[in-house]
Amino acid sequence: MPTPDISEEYDFNLAANLALLYTSSKLIFTSDSVEIRVKTIIEQYGGKGLKDAVKKRSILFAKSMSEAILKYASEDNYKKTRSFAKYEAKSDVSVWKPTPPAYIDGIEPHWSEIRPLVIDSSSQFRPKSPTPFDTISQSKFMENALEVYHTVNEATEEQKLIADYWDCNPYK
Repeated sequence: MPTPDISEEYDFNLAANLALLYTSSKLIFTSDSVEIRVKTIIEQYGGKGLKDAVKKRSILFAKSMSEAILKYASEDNYKKTRSFAKYEAKSDVSVWKPTPPAYIDGIEPHWSEIRPLVIDSSSQFRPKSPTPFDTISQSKFMENALEVYHTVNEATEEQKLIADYWDCNPYK
Protein backbone atom coordinates (compact mmCIF):
# COMPACT_ATOMS: atom_id res chain seq x y z
CA MET A 1 0.00 0.00 0.00
CA PRO A 2 1.18 3.53 -0.62
CA THR A 3 2.52 5.43 2.34
CA PRO A 4 2.25 9.18 2.83
CA ASP A 5 5.33 11.37 2.86
CA ILE A 6 5.71 12.06 6.60
CA SER A 7 7.31 15.43 5.86
CA GLU A 8 4.08 16.63 4.21
CA GLU A 9 0.65 17.48 5.60
CA TYR A 10 -2.45 15.51 4.53
CA ASP A 11 -6.09 15.47 5.45
CA PHE A 12 -6.55 11.75 6.03
CA ASN A 13 -10.32 12.05 6.50
CA LEU A 14 -10.60 13.56 3.03
CA ALA A 15 -8.18 10.99 1.59
CA ALA A 16 -10.05 8.05 3.17
CA ASN A 17 -13.45 9.24 1.95
CA LEU A 18 -12.16 9.83 -1.56
CA ALA A 19 -10.25 6.52 -1.70
CA LEU A 20 -13.47 4.73 -0.78
CA LEU A 21 -15.42 6.56 -3.47
CA TYR A 22 -12.77 6.13 -6.18
CA THR A 23 -12.59 2.41 -5.41
CA SER A 24 -16.37 2.02 -5.21
CA SER A 25 -16.84 3.64 -8.59
CA LYS A 26 -14.78 0.85 -10.16
CA LEU A 27 -16.36 -1.99 -8.19
CA ILE A 28 -20.05 -1.36 -7.67
CA PHE A 29 -21.48 2.08 -8.10
CA THR A 30 -22.07 4.03 -11.28
CA SER A 31 -19.35 6.57 -11.93
CA ASP A 32 -21.79 9.44 -12.34
CA SER A 33 -23.26 9.15 -8.85
CA VAL A 34 -19.80 8.74 -7.34
CA GLU A 35 -18.36 11.71 -9.25
CA ILE A 36 -21.10 13.97 -7.85
CA ARG A 37 -20.29 12.76 -4.32
CA VAL A 38 -16.52 13.27 -4.89
CA LYS A 39 -17.10 16.89 -5.96
CA THR A 40 -19.35 17.50 -2.95
CA ILE A 41 -16.81 16.10 -0.50
CA ILE A 42 -13.94 18.09 -2.01
CA GLU A 43 -16.05 21.27 -1.85
CA GLN A 44 -17.01 20.56 1.77
CA TYR A 45 -13.40 20.04 2.82
CA GLY A 46 -12.26 23.08 0.83
CA GLY A 47 -14.88 25.16 2.62
CA LYS A 48 -13.37 24.22 5.97
CA GLY A 49 -10.23 26.23 5.28
CA LEU A 50 -8.16 23.35 3.94
CA LYS A 51 -5.02 24.62 2.19
CA ASP A 52 -4.97 23.92 -1.55
CA ALA A 53 -1.66 22.06 -1.33
CA VAL A 54 -2.96 19.80 1.44
CA LYS A 55 -6.17 19.17 -0.49
CA LYS A 56 -4.28 18.29 -3.69
CA ARG A 57 -1.86 16.03 -1.84
CA SER A 58 -4.74 14.30 -0.05
CA ILE A 59 -6.59 13.75 -3.34
CA LEU A 60 -3.47 12.28 -4.98
CA PHE A 61 -2.91 10.02 -1.97
CA ALA A 62 -6.56 8.87 -2.16
CA LYS A 63 -6.13 8.03 -5.84
CA SER A 64 -2.93 6.07 -5.17
CA MET A 65 -4.67 4.14 -2.36
CA SER A 66 -7.60 3.35 -4.63
CA GLU A 67 -5.29 2.15 -7.42
CA ALA A 68 -3.44 -0.12 -4.97
CA ILE A 69 -6.69 -1.58 -3.63
CA LEU A 70 -8.04 -2.16 -7.13
CA LYS A 71 -4.79 -3.87 -8.18
CA TYR A 72 -4.96 -6.11 -5.10
CA ALA A 73 -8.64 -6.86 -5.78
CA SER A 74 -7.94 -7.70 -9.42
CA GLU A 75 -5.85 -10.63 -8.21
CA ASP A 76 -8.26 -11.98 -5.58
CA ASN A 77 -10.06 -14.54 -7.78
CA TYR A 78 -13.41 -12.71 -7.58
CA LYS A 79 -13.74 -12.13 -11.34
CA LYS A 80 -12.87 -15.76 -12.03
CA THR A 81 -15.62 -16.97 -9.67
CA ARG A 82 -18.22 -15.15 -11.80
CA SER A 83 -17.79 -17.89 -14.42
CA PHE A 84 -18.05 -20.81 -11.98
CA ALA A 85 -21.16 -22.99 -11.78
CA LYS A 86 -24.08 -21.64 -9.78
CA TYR A 87 -25.17 -23.37 -6.60
CA GLU A 88 -27.54 -26.23 -7.38
CA ALA A 89 -30.08 -26.96 -4.69
CA LYS A 90 -29.94 -30.56 -3.57
CA SER A 91 -32.99 -32.72 -2.95
CA ASP A 92 -31.75 -33.38 0.62
CA VAL A 93 -34.19 -31.61 2.98
CA SER A 94 -31.35 -30.62 5.33
CA VAL A 95 -29.51 -28.28 2.92
CA TRP A 96 -30.15 -24.68 1.90
CA LYS A 97 -32.69 -23.97 -0.82
CA PRO A 98 -33.95 -20.72 -2.40
CA THR A 99 -36.81 -19.32 -0.35
CA PRO A 100 -39.72 -16.95 -0.89
CA PRO A 101 -40.39 -14.26 -1.80
CA ALA A 102 -37.61 -13.98 -4.43
CA TYR A 103 -36.36 -17.58 -4.72
CA ILE A 104 -32.99 -16.15 -5.78
CA ASP A 105 -29.90 -18.29 -6.36
CA GLY A 106 -27.26 -18.69 -3.67
CA ILE A 107 -25.50 -15.31 -3.66
CA GLU A 108 -21.85 -16.33 -3.26
CA PRO A 109 -21.47 -20.12 -3.45
CA HIS A 110 -17.74 -19.71 -4.18
CA TRP A 111 -17.01 -17.18 -1.44
CA SER A 112 -14.33 -19.42 0.06
CA GLU A 113 -12.40 -19.28 -3.21
CA ILE A 114 -11.95 -15.50 -3.09
CA ARG A 115 -8.83 -14.19 -1.32
CA PRO A 116 -9.77 -12.27 1.83
CA LEU A 117 -8.74 -8.63 2.20
CA VAL A 118 -7.85 -8.38 5.88
CA ILE A 119 -7.57 -11.85 7.42
CA ASP A 120 -5.32 -14.58 6.03
CA SER A 121 -8.18 -17.06 5.57
CA SER A 122 -11.63 -17.93 6.82
CA SER A 123 -10.05 -20.65 8.96
CA GLN A 124 -9.11 -17.93 11.47
CA PHE A 125 -12.75 -17.75 12.57
CA ARG A 126 -14.31 -21.19 12.68
CA PRO A 127 -17.93 -21.11 13.83
CA LYS A 128 -19.40 -23.82 15.99
CA SER A 129 -21.03 -26.60 14.03
CA PRO A 130 -24.71 -25.97 13.35
CA THR A 131 -27.38 -27.84 15.26
CA PRO A 132 -27.85 -31.15 13.42
CA PHE A 133 -30.90 -31.17 11.15
CA ASP A 134 -33.72 -33.15 12.72
CA THR A 135 -37.48 -33.03 12.09
CA ILE A 136 -38.44 -34.75 15.34
CA SER A 137 -40.63 -32.25 17.21
CA GLN A 138 -38.63 -32.48 20.46
CA SER A 139 -35.22 -32.05 18.77
CA LYS A 140 -32.95 -29.07 19.39
CA PHE A 141 -33.19 -28.21 15.68
CA MET A 142 -37.00 -27.99 15.77
CA GLU A 143 -36.82 -26.00 19.01
CA ASN A 144 -34.53 -23.48 17.26
CA ALA A 145 -36.68 -23.45 14.11
CA LEU A 146 -39.83 -22.74 16.15
CA GLU A 147 -38.06 -19.94 18.01
CA VAL A 148 -37.19 -18.31 14.66
CA TYR A 149 -40.72 -18.88 13.36
CA HIS A 150 -42.32 -17.24 16.41
CA THR A 151 -39.79 -14.40 16.48
CA VAL A 152 -40.51 -13.57 12.83
CA ASN A 153 -44.27 -13.74 13.28
CA GLU A 154 -44.18 -11.58 16.42
CA ALA A 155 -41.45 -9.16 15.31
CA THR A 156 -41.67 -5.54 16.34
CA GLU A 157 -41.18 -2.79 13.74
CA GLU A 158 -37.66 -2.27 15.10
CA GLN A 159 -36.84 -5.98 14.72
CA LYS A 160 -38.16 -5.91 11.13
CA LEU A 161 -35.96 -2.90 10.32
CA ILE A 162 -32.93 -4.68 11.79
CA ALA A 163 -33.72 -7.85 9.82
CA ASP A 164 -34.10 -5.82 6.62
CA TYR A 165 -30.74 -4.18 7.26
CA TRP A 166 -29.01 -7.56 7.53
CA ASP A 167 -30.97 -9.17 4.66
CA CYS A 168 -28.53 -10.52 2.07
CA ASN A 169 -31.03 -10.26 -0.78
CA PRO A 170 -29.43 -7.71 -3.14
CA TYR A 171 -32.80 -7.00 -4.78
CA LYS A 172 -34.63 -6.04 -1.58
